[in-house]
Amino acid sequence: EFRRVLFRSVASYRRALAITPDDAALHATLGLIYGQHGKLAEAVAAFTQSLALTPEDKHVQYNLGFALEKLGRYDEAIAAYERTLTLEPNSAEAWMSLGKVLFAVNRLEESLAASERALALKPGHADAWNNRGTALFQLDRPAEALASYDRALGLSPVSALSHVNRGNALVRLEIGRAHV
Repeated sequence: EFRRVLFRSVASYRRALAITPDDAALHATLGLIYGQHGKLAEAVAAFTQSLALTPEDKHVQYNLGFALEKLGRYDEAIAAYERTLTLEPNSAEAWMSLGKVLFAVNRLEESLAASERALALKPGHADAWNNRGTALFQLDRPAEALASYDRALGLSPVSALSHVNRGNALVRLEIGRAHV
């Protein structure tokens, strides 16, 4: 039933776009619908079309980055998030997302810097604290990573990922003490 509703919804948007192909908002909304239902390549195409019409739309630019990230197209996602930040330099979400993708491509110092920028803008961002900790952990700074995970858990105590990361930092700290 749900797939049928999705199909009808997409068909309606496509009919609307056949009538008004230069409606950037329709392309962006279609991209959101595709993204919400896991059709990420289609979402990227819709967001790209929307941005061809309104390149200054920071929300569509961010959504494009998110879809590219989920597709594993990290270099393109980095570029999309960086364009988002040129449009909205004080977006904690965009800085946090950029940091996560930079981590995925092993640009650890840049990932750390992006996470710290996100936290400067929004100190209560649990995911940014976790991302900061992950970058610090990979940079072999487990004590600082542990402090970041503790901050993340103070903000979101039900984050399984932060608990696992905290455990890993504790193990690395203990191993370091055992070799001293």
